[in-house]
Amino acid sequence: MPGRRIARTAAITLGALVLLVIAAMTALITYAGSSAFRGEVERRAGVALGREVKLGDLQIDWSWSPRIRMREVMLGGAAKDAPPLLEAQSILVQLRLPPLLRGEVVLPELELEKPELALSIDEKGVPNWSFSKNPTAAAAAEVAAPEERTEAPVIGKLVIKDGHFKYEDQVKDLQLEGAIATAIGEAEKTERIQLDGKGKLEGRPLIVKFDGGSVLALREGDKPYPLDLAAKYSATEVTVKGTALDPFKLEAADLDITLKGPDLADVFPLLGVPAPPTPPYELKGHLLRDGDKWQFTNVEGRVGDSDMAGDITIDYGREKPLLTADLVSDKLDFDDLAPLVGAPPDTDETASAEQKEAAAQLKQQDELFPDIPLNLNLLDVMDMEVKLDAKKVTAENYLPVEALAGTVTIEGGKAVVKPLQIAIAGGSLEGALSLDANHKPSVAAADLAMRNVDFKAFFQGTQYFDTTGGKVGAEVDIEGQGKSLAEVMGTSNGKMFLTMNGGAMSGLLIEAAGLDIAEALALYIGEDARVPIRCAAGEIELTKGVARFDRFIMDTTDSVLYFRGQSNLRQQTIVMDIFADAKDFSILDMDAPVHLEGKIREPAISIGKGVPIPLIEPGDAENISCDLLLEGKL
Repeated sequence: MPGRRIARTAAITLGALVLLVIAAMTALITYAGSSAFRGEVERRAGVALGREVKLGDLQIDWSWSPRIRMREVMLGGAAKDAPPLLEAQSILVQLRLPPLLRGEVVLPELELEKPELALSIDEKGVPNWSFSKNPTAAAAAEVAAPEERTEAPVIGKLVIKDGHFKYEDQVKDLQLEGAIATAIGEAEKTERIQLDGKGKLEGRPLIVKFDGGSVLALREGDKPYPLDLAAKYSATEVTVKGTALDPFKLEAADLDITLKGPDLADVFPLLGVPAPPTPPYELKGHLLRDGDKWQFTNVEGRVGDSDMAGDITIDYGREKPLLTADLVSDKLDFDDLAPLVGAPPDTDETASAEQKEAAAQLKQQDELFPDIPLNLNLLDVMDMEVKLDAKKVTAENYLPVEALAGTVTIEGGKAVVKPLQIAIAGGSLEGALSLDANHKPSVAAADLAMRNVDFKAFFQGTQYFDTTGGKVGAEVDIEGQGKSLAEVMGTSNGKMFLTMNGGAMSGLLIEAAGLDIAEALALYIGEDARVPIRCAAGEIELTKGVARFDRFIMDTTDSVLYFRGQSNLRQQTIVMDIFADAKDFSILDMDAPVHLEGKIREPAISIGKGVPIPLIEPGDAENISCDLLLEGKL
C-alpha cells in the first residue's frame, strides 16, 4: 500500500542521511578549524552519495556523543535537473562514536525541522532514491535501510516538525503528498510517527493516514509494534489496525482489516488483488503473513444483501501468485451475483449509484442483456481457486433458486466455474461455465443440464400458480464471443433442448393460445382451470445470435400447441406464433395464432394472421407420442 512504500523509502533516505553525517564527521575531524571545511563536507558527501549536497551552515559540539546541527540542507535528485530528494530547514543529529566504530548506528537524538521529501518512480520503474549509479552509496544506503526491525537505527528521540512529502509513481499512476510528523502518544508517552497524504490513484482521489509507534520501538523486537493505517480510494475505504512483531514484513501480525465500498473490484489499484464486481459491500477480518503467504482469515460481512464469511489466502511464492478462498453464505440474494455478468443488482435493494444508473439505462432501452464491458484485463494477474457455498438463496419469484455451490478456477487468463450446482424449484441445474480472455474478444461458454424442476415455481406470485405444475428439464450447450453479455449472446452458437413431463398448465394460458372465446371468458369470470399437460419438448438452435424454435410442441388434454418463431439475441427481440389444434368441440373459436413480437423483455401480444371471425371448432386433434417427443424424434 502507498503508506508502507513511503515508510520503506523514507528509511532508505534516512540511510543516506546517516552517510551524510558520517561524511561530515570525517571531514570535520580532518579539517577542523579550516574555513573551507563546510565545502569539503559537501564535496565528500556528494561523492559518497553520488548526488549534489548543499549545507547552509554546519555546527558541531564535540564529545563522545557529538551534536551536529546542519541548516538549509539539500540532498539532490538522481539527475541534475531533478528536484531535490530531501530538503530541510534544520537537521540536528546526536551520534555516539564508539558504536559507530563497530558498525552500529546509535542516534540518541534526531530532529528534523521542515523536511521536504520528494520521492518518485519513473515510467521505467526506477525510483529516485536509488543510488545504483554509485555502488558504494547504494550498498551503504541498503545497509542503513532496515529489512527487519532489529536492524533499524537506534534512535532515542525522533522529532519531525512540519514535515512534508511528495510521492509519485508513474507506473501505478499514483500521486500523493501531505504531512509527516511525530507526536507524543498519549499512552506510551513516546514519539509516534504520523503521516497524512492526499492525491490521486489512476485519476481517482486517494487519502492515506498512517499512525505508527516510535522509531525506538522498532528496535524492541520482542514487543509488538503498533500501527494504524487508513486509506480511502474514491469511495473505497480500507483500514488496518493492530500490531506486528516485524512491521517491515508484517510478519507475526495481529491486524484487523476492514474493507468497505460500492464495488469490490475497486480494491485492485489499492491492494493489487483482483476482485469481482459486486454491489456495495463491507467486510472485515484478520490479516496474517506466513513467509510468502498472506492470509485474510475469519472474514465476515455483507456483499449487497448477502452475508459472506470464510478465509482467503494469497501465495506470492509462486511464479504467478495464487489466491485460494473458501467462502460461505447462509443467505445469498441471487441478484447480488448480477454484476459478475455486467448486470446491475435489484436497485430496490442494495446497489451503487453506478449500478442504479446502469439499471435505469437497461430499462429505458428495454434491454434484457447488459452491454456493459466486462473487466477481463485482470484474469491473468494471478491464478485463483474460489469456492462458494450458498446454503440458502433468495431470488425473484420467476427465478426460484434455493441454494448454490460452485468452484471458480482461474488459470492462464481463463476462468472456469466447475462444478456448478444450483438447487432450483425442487430440481437441479448443474454443469460448467467458462470465460477465456486469451481470445480477442473473449469467448464465453455454457454446458448445463436442468432436471426435475417444478414448472409451477416459475409462476410464484401470479394468478397461474395454483393451476400450473409439472417437471421441466433442459440441456444447454452454447458459446459466444464478445466484451459484454449482450455481445456474447448476440454472437452465440449452439443448441438447447427443453422438456416437460406431466403436470398441468393454467386454462387461461391454453385457451388464450387457442383463442377459444367462450372457454376463456368462462375461466376469467369463474375459477381458472387446470389443463393437464401430457408432455412438451423442443429444440432451440442458435446461429450467430439468432435462436430458432420451429419444432417446439406442447401436448395437453385440451389442445396441441405448436410454437414457431425466432429470437434475435443481438437486437434482443422476439417474433413468435403459438398455434392451437383443439381436442374438444367449441362453437366459438378463432382460427388464428397468438402472435408475440417486440423486445424480449416485454413483447406485444396480438392475434396473428388467420380467420378473423369465430368459427365452429370440431376438436379432432389427437394425442401425440410423448416418448418420441421427449426423445427429440418428432
